[in-house]
Amino acid sequence: MNPLPKQLEELFYSHINTNLSFRKADMKDAAWLLSLRNDPETRIHSLSQQEIDPEMHRQWLKNTLNNPSRILLIASMQQEDVASFRLDQKADGSIELSWTVAPKLRGKGIGSLLLSTVGAILPNHLELCACVLQGNPASLKLAQKAGLSLHRQEGKLIWLKREPSPFSTDA
Repeated sequence: MNPLPKQLEELFYSHINTNLSFRKADMKDAAWLLSLRNDPETRIHSLSQQEIDPEMHRQWLKNTLNNPSRILLIASMQQEDVASFRLDQKADGSIELSWTVAPKLRGKGIGSLLLSTVGAILPNHLELCACVLQGNPASLKLAQKAGLSLHRQEGKLIWLKREPSPFSTDA
């Protein structure tokens, strides 16, 4: 797997939006990220639905932060962390998107703002994908806001994809 280009990460930091800002996650975010991951509603819509133990999560976070094929970001509004957002370079060259909105902020438009912003930030020449569990209409709708459309369904997994634009000038 190839590492994600450093410039891709920097697009998020340089993005100017008065409502939403991004920063790279670090080990100080471990407890907050674990609370997002272990939230009951998050677990219902996750591929792995069991509660994660803190030590296992710290090891996952450490590995994630050291993985050149992965970028883990924290989205904030008015200096409050509102969501986590992850980009993973896949073996086929596509970039898989994954996100979690803070439980107390769900249903307030944060996910919509997050994914429409991400869709606008990421260059059109990139092939994007996301995997959503069947029965999660909110995430399905959010992925579509980022410009992804139904690609295939495998059992309970719905794969969405944004093909690279053949007319892209941002390559």
